[in-house]
Amino acid sequence: MLYPWTAQRIRERLPNVKIIALLRDPVARAYSQYHMFQRTKNSVEFSRLDTFEKLLNYSLPHVKDVKEGLESCRMNGKQNSDCPWWRTNWYWSDIVLTSMYAYQMRLWMDTFPKSQILVLQ
Repeated sequence: MLYPWTAQRIRERLPNVKIIALLRDPVARAYSQYHMFQRTKNSVEFSRLDTFEKLLNYSLPHVKDVKEGLESCRMNGKQNSDCPWWRTNWYWSDIVLTSMYAYQMRLWMDTFPKSQILVLQ
C-alpha cells in the first residue's frame, strides 16, 4: 500500500477492481518488522540499532524526508530505483512509515472511488 505509484498502476490495469485493506495494529506491525530485521541482520547499520527503541529513534527523523520523496516521485512519475533518496532514507524509515495508515490510505482514496475500497481492522 505504501508505494505511491502502485495504486495508479493498478487503476490503469484494473479500473473496476475492489480493494480490501486489512490494517494491523500499527505498533504490533512495526515491532514484528523489528524482529524480522533482528533475525536477518542484513545490514551493518542494524548492529548498532539493537533495540526497538533505538530503531524507532533512528527512523523517526527520516519519515518526513521519505514521505516527501515518495510524493515527489509520484508527482514526477518516477518509481523507487529512479529516486535518489531511496537507498539512503527508505530502509530505516520503513518501519515507521509502513505503520502510518492514514498516509497510505490517502494515496488509494485519491486514486479509487470509496465504493471500491473496503478497510478492515
